[in-house]
Amino acid sequence: MKKKKKSYVIREIEGLYSSFRRINKDYGIAALLDIAFYIFSFLVLSIMNLGLQSIFSEADIQTMSLQKAASVVVAYVFLALIIFLAAVAFFKAKVWKIITHKKYSAKTFYAFFLASLSWIILWAVLIYLLSLITDISTGAMLTLFIILVYFTNVMSVLLARTDSIKAVWQSFKIGATKLVYYIIPFAFAIIILTLIGMLGNYLDGLYNGSYATMLLFFLYSVWFRFYFYNTTRRIMRWEEKRR
Repeated sequence: MKKKKKSYVIREIEGLYSSFRRINKDYGIAALLDIAFYIFSFLVLSIMNLGLQSIFSEADIQTMSLQKAASVVVAYVFLALIIFLAAVAFFKAKVWKIITHKKYSAKTFYAFFLASLSWIILWAVLIYLLSLITDISTGAMLTLFIILVYFTNVMSVLLARTDSIKAVWQSFKIGATKLVYYIIPFAFAIIILTLIGMLGNYLDGLYNGSYATMLLFFLYSVWFRFYFYNTTRRIMRWEEKRR
C-alpha cells in the first residue's frame, strides 16, 4: 500500500522539533563563538573610543581644522569597519560552518569578508534610494529589518556551503523564489520569540535587575540559525526530489 504523504504543516512541525534536537555540543560552541564576537567587538570599540578621546583632548580643538577632524573620524570609522568585517569573517563564519557541518578555511574568511562588505554597501544603497522615494516610517523600518534578517540568513547559509561571494546575488534569487516555503517556519519562530519575550519580562519582574530577557534573546538568536539552516536544507531537498 502506498504510504500516505505527510502534510506540509506536519513536516514543518517535525522540522521545528528536529531543530531543538540540535541543542547540543555544536549549539554550545556556536554560542561561545557569538559571545567571543561580542566581547571582541566591545573591546575594539572601547579602545578606539579611548583613542579618539585622546586625540581630541590633546589637540587644541579650536585650532584644529574641520577637514583634519573629519579625516581623523573617517579614518577611525574605516578602521572599525575593517575590524568588524574581519570579526564577522572569523567568529560568525565559524558559527555557520558548525551549523552546516562544513570545514572552515582561509577561503571561508575571504568569502565572508568580501560578501559582508558587499552586503553592507548594497543594503545601504537600497535604503538610501528608498528614503529618497518615500518617508520611511517605523513600520517600514521594521519590515526592512525582517527582510534584511531573512536575506542575510539565506546568504550566510549559501556562503557557508560554497565559500563563494556569488552567494550575495544567489541569496536574492533563492530567497525571493522560495519565500513561500519559509512562511510557516517564520510563523513558528515569531511565536517562540513572543513566548520568550513574555518569559523574559516575567523573570525580570520576578528578579528585579536580572538580564533574563537579554540572555533568552541571545540563546534564541543562536537557535534560530540552526532552525533556519534545517529549514533551508529541507527546502533544497524537496526541490531536488521534484526535478
